[in-house]
Amino acid sequence: MSDGRHGLLPMAAMAVTCLLWGTMVPFTAELFTTMNPFFFSAIRYPLGVGAMCLLVLLTERRLFHPAPLPLGRVLTLGGAGMAGWATLYAVGIYLTDAITAAAVLATGPVVAALVGRVLTGEKLQARVMFGIALAVAGGITVALGRDGGFAGFKGGEVILVIALGCWTWYSTQAQRWLAPLGLSQVRLTLWTLSGALFWVEAIYLAAWALGFAPPPSAPESPVEWAMLVWIGFGGTGLAIWFWNYGASRLGTTIATVNINLVPVIAVCTAMLLGHMPTLLQVLGGLLVIAGVAWVQFGGMRR
Repeated sequence: MSDGRHGLLPMAAMAVTCLLWGTMVPFTAELFTTMNPFFFSAIRYPLGVGAMCLLVLLTERRLFHPAPLPLGRVLTLGGAGMAGWATLYAVGIYLTDAITAAAVLATGPVVAALVGRVLTGEKLQARVMFGIALAVAGGITVALGRDGGFAGFKGGEVILVIALGCWTWYSTQAQRWLAPLGLSQVRLTLWTLSGALFWVEAIYLAAWALGFAPPPSAPESPVEWAMLVWIGFGGTGLAIWFWNYGASRLGTTIATVNINLVPVIAVCTAMLLGHMPTLLQVLGGLLVIAGVAWVQFGGMRR
């Protein structure tokens, strides 16, 4: 089975990422009924780093990279990229609901296209801009479709879009800064996760000191423990490794387009947990998917 740029392995990696990230959205929203978002990030990242340490030991037989690493770049990727994503993602979901969050996260390919334009000079065609307009209109429709409409708007949707920008920047720069040094994708994931761990713990301690987060506490039930372990080991550890592998083969923008299934899995999982969408939310979600599909099939020219 080929693992080249258009091989089956990158697509399989994206499929696993879809499953892990798709279930993570409603599970996160469910945990936030009893858990603070800053503490959530602080507790899930150690689980992700632990999973990647085990994976590095299993695949490469030694934990530490033999050559010196650019610590400044590792911390920058972990901070501005991954920790920025993790913190804003948690706060964004906390300030909205699982179905609305899923619709907003469906705009990932559009955000990737815009960030790619800034970082690599990808030029957007007029039809791509039209896709962006469709996706934005869909997000607004989803927000209007929830209970209370805009009366319940707390800014979570905007925060999630900024979080997507942080993630796209991380995904692109990690391959440009660290992959050329000879790091495998599993080791690249471990070190950037470790950089993010430093920042998310610092953010949590600052939030605790300022009164925005409670003292550390354990989940309240076995179900919450199961969700947290699934998110920590799967969504935070393994999924990021699969994502980095796929992005390194397909490119960040194409990889983002290939995980359009994440919002679908997120909404289906949310429905299983009892969060049924309204008609407007369904219509808005279809608009988002239409905008993303328009971008995907319209393509970009350099």
